[in-house]
Amino acid sequence: MAARLTADRLERLLAPASVAIVGASDRNGLADLAVASLDARDDVEAFLVNPRSPEAYGRPTYPSLAAIGRPVDAVYALVNAELAVGVVADAAAAGAGGVIVTADGFADPGAGERRMRRLAEAAGDLPLLGPNCNGVLDVARGLRLCGAPAMPIRAGSIGFVTHSGGLIGGMGAAGAARAVGFSYLISTGNELNVGMAECVDFLVRDAGTRAICLAIETLRRPGDFFAAVGRAHAAGKPVIALKLGRSAASEEIAASHTGALTSPGWMYRAALRQHGVIVVDDFAGLADAAVCFDQLDPERWTAARGTVVFGTSGGYAQLAADVAQDVGLSLPRLPALRERLREVLPHDPVENPLDAGGRINGDREACAELLRALEECEDADVLVFLWLLDDAAIEMGAGILGPFAESAGSGRAARVVGAIEDSALGERALALPRRGVAVGRGLTTTLRAVEAMGAFVRAREAGWAADAPVAAPEVPAPADGDAVASEAGSILGFAAAMALLADAGIEIAPFAVVGAGDYPAAVAPPGEGPFVVKLADVPHRTELGAVSLGVEAPDVAAEVERLRALARAAGTPEAVAVQPLLAAPGPEAFLGASTGSELGPMVLWGLGGTLVELGRRVDGAIAPLSPAAADRLLDGLARTGVFDGLRGGEAWSRAALAAALSSLSRLVAGGARWIASIDVNPLLLAGGRAVAVDALVVLREPLAA
Repeated sequence: MAARLTADRLERLLAPASVAIVGASDRNGLADLAVASLDARDDVEAFLVNPRSPEAYGRPTYPSLAAIGRPVDAVYALVNAELAVGVVADAAAAGAGGVIVTADGFADPGAGERRMRRLAEAAGDLPLLGPNCNGVLDVARGLRLCGAPAMPIRAGSIGFVTHSGGLIGGMGAAGAARAVGFSYLISTGNELNVGMAECVDFLVRDAGTRAICLAIETLRRPGDFFAAVGRAHAAGKPVIALKLGRSAASEEIAASHTGALTSPGWMYRAALRQHGVIVVDDFAGLADAAVCFDQLDPERWTAARGTVVFGTSGGYAQLAADVAQDVGLSLPRLPALRERLREVLPHDPVENPLDAGGRINGDREACAELLRALEECEDADVLVFLWLLDDAAIEMGAGILGPFAESAGSGRAARVVGAIEDSALGERALALPRRGVAVGRGLTTTLRAVEAMGAFVRAREAGWAADAPVAAPEVPAPADGDAVASEAGSILGFAAAMALLADAGIEIAPFAVVGAGDYPAAVAPPGEGPFVVKLADVPHRTELGAVSLGVEAPDVAAEVERLRALARAAGTPEAVAVQPLLAAPGPEAFLGASTGSELGPMVLWGLGGTLVELGRRVDGAIAPLSPAAADRLLDGLARTGVFDGLRGGEAWSRAALAAALSSLSRLVAGGARWIASIDVNPLLLAGGRAVAVDALVVLREPLAA
């Protein structure tokens, strides 16, 4: 949180005991909602301010905030942009706790930017939510300083913060459809000084909030935001996020040698995951992921390593297997459970997902035996029963649902009932959470909710990344003679780029560079061969046909001359690099770095060579990273099998890759003033080492201050 916005001042704004509505009139629909919510409460004082009308809503108004005669906690400004500047100045002078500014017109170039500066001057250290925000809905108290539709929104334990105010109503509706309730719904708008970081901190302190959902457009202060996320995790509160502005096109990896990710959305997702945030793909996913966190007591949250899904139909089981795979939820085979189920069921079961057969619901003794078998399985930590959740179906399934709910508080495993389809939940289904059983309105919702719960608990068990800050000493900019003009922009020459990696602590392959004026035969190739001969100072050699593999020593000089002729014809630099042909015993790796993200310098890693474009196996993180932090982030790559050895090949050294990744992260953080991007492709991993064979370093133009 910004130092000037102290916690107590933010509490006054977001959880006020007194509210002044400026611009209140009988013709203002937003004021209607706020006044109605205030009239329903006796623990919040309300003051209506309107200098043009002595009365509104049948009560007298005040001509100004000063006329109230004492400071109020929250000022709800329902006036246009120009008048809002004056209201904020008056609120600061009157000692208000803070102001909610709903007006837009502060972000447009020119007049809007000038108005924003005036607003900042008027606010000083006064907390200001907005401008261009939808306000705050305190669901627990029913206090609506917000323009969301007057629709039923369930009270509960999920805090929701969004840059886009229009999503407040949508989130309320999504929650109501899933029996998810909210503590607060907050819109931050243009974030003059109260941003997403401050709101996360507020919800961390709020005793009624168990989990936090976010709809993110842009993180204006990423460092503050991720620090707040860390405090949420330390308080045992999951953070779930959707990055807005994502599209299929924006997710593409550039199909070039650079392999650089072009998508800000991708970088956000990588950075959020790096900091333990549960990232969802769509708006419905926010509400889905919140189901178990809101409906189950935190003491019942589990790691979901042993999720068992069962129902009364083979079709249910098949659908569940498909959806579980789609949402990334593991449904492990449990041989011990299968043996136990053979004693209970009349058929040989496939234990997960389990088709228990339709007769189980009508046979109370068999039903009790099935539940005992499931509960006694030590490896099962979540039991998901698939059924229909309208009132008639709940009544029909009482034979199994009754015992299932009765044991929810005493059994080891968490209990969830999921509908096969997405129909509305009946009243009887809505009563299940009060008995300790979570309900999901459809298969996707149900299994997403279980996976989100499991992801949070697994991360908590592993320990949150609490590394000491990583030092990234400033890396001096290169000498003028090291830069080369190219179609990718200004780049470091091959020799300078490789030296930069070596200085950063990354092992490099041997090489020799034959300059434009050098006689090839006089230059001794490094080693005995065969060799790779390539144009040194061009970014996209493959497209030019400027890479020759397996060149024997007697043929190096002729190949150098051929490539020089190719360079002259293409108008590119004539320097040629010669390297030993190093054979990788398995797939090659890729390391990259970029300073183009608004989140700060980032590093990338994944499968290298052509697999960067074809396989799209690339992850990322904000730099710098310690070797230990880098190692923790390699789990996604571990799922490809490279650390075990693919198809009998040599296993990659995870430690060597983590060390190289950490070194590159410190390099890009220390050189962010002048580095635009770095690509190390390929990086060979063999013999417990990580060796950089090639590097492309693109320079920023002009150098950043």
